[in-house]
Amino acid sequence: MAGLAPSALIHSQQLRRRAAFSSLAASRIPQRRHFELSAEIIDTRGSILTLKVAGRLTEAELTDVQQRAGALIREKGRARILVLADGFLGWERGGQWNDFSFQERNDPSIEKMAIVGPPQLMEDALVFVGKGWRPFPIEYFMPGEAALAQAWLELPA
Repeated sequence: MAGLAPSALIHSQQLRRRAAFSSLAASRIPQRRHFELSAEIIDTRGSILTLKVAGRLTEAELTDVQQRAGALIREKGRARILVLADGFLGWERGGQWNDFSFQERNDPSIEKMAIVGPPQLMEDALVFVGKGWRPFPIEYFMPGEAALAQAWLELPA
């Protein structure tokens, strides 16, 4: 890795972490088939963009929701993201989970992210969204704390 610029080195480390994580997370979660959409934008009022994630998330669904979220973020100028992971079963096995183009294009316009989900998903979800690597605060809230997450998002960044 000698000779890489610091940003390229960080990106390379993120790619390795995401690839290792997706294999590990997919192996931990029982495989089931769901026919409903796993990720959708359910609210866009104000500066908060609310996404619901349920069932097993596929790479194609993640790409689709990221494209729609990116368009809304560009339209709004600045955004805060609330992810509701109620009934989320994890990530589909396989796929290329190392595409960081959404982050590269939109992270400068994201002020905060809150995730609401069960305790058993906390570690995997925070690794997947890159807490500690992204330029804005990311917090995880337990089920029943959606109002607290919303209030945290509304506080100044």
